[in-house]
Amino acid sequence: MMGTDRTGAKIDAAMAKGEARVCVGCYRCSALASDVETARARCTPEGRCRVGAIISRGGREVRDVWLEASTGLVKLMRQSDAYAGRNRRSDARGG
Repeated sequence: MMGTDRTGAKIDAAMAKGEARVCVGCYRCSALASDVETARARCTPEGRCRVGAIISRGGREVRDVWLEASTGLVKLMRQSDAYAGRNRRSDARGG
């Protein structure tokens, strides 16, 4: 990733793409972008960077937004469990 201004613009563009895909028709949806330093710290050796997250369905679904630096490709990766590892079935049964 080159300059800070360009990187910030790339992050903003990636978040806008992700929000347009996930938040269609959903009024309880939030896009939370990372700052440039945090995004750079979350880059893989292959050049993919986690640039933010999108929270939808009232907080029940969370998707990480990944940006491939060389191509500008935006990927949305659904977090497996937005409840931090709690087993919903056992919670629903009371045990």
